[in-house]
Amino acid sequence: METCLAIQSQPAALELHRLLRDLDPSQFRVEIEAALRTRIAEMACTFRRICERPQNPELEELHSALTDIADVLCKELPAPELPTENVREAWGTYRKRLGVAYERLSLRLRARQVALPSLRPTNYARSWSVVD
Repeated sequence: METCLAIQSQPAALELHRLLRDLDPSQFRVEIEAALRTRIAEMACTFRRICERPQNPELEELHSALTDIADVLCKELPAPELPTENVREAWGTYRKRLGVAYERLSLRLRARQVALPSLRPTNYARSWSVVD
């Protein structure tokens, strides 16, 4: 059962990683905010369903990490009525908090031999370097 929960969590964790990449400041566009909100709501439901499964005491840390992600996805989502000048900052803060939750889950899953990619910040120096 322990391995089963970890393996079943992998697709949701990979989708979360894709979301975090899309929320990266270099990728984020205000125009896709409504689509992001729909996607986040669906992801929150997925993580909640995973958390509803019977909990084995040995899985407490993994279960806690999954629950934390479901909570962050819903409870820390930027308000939809923010002034335009505050939208990017609010989503950036959301991404940071979600990134911390993702890394926590990632550590728990890697301990159970479930591979997940690491979050890597955009390397602006490399992206903007000029080739001679």
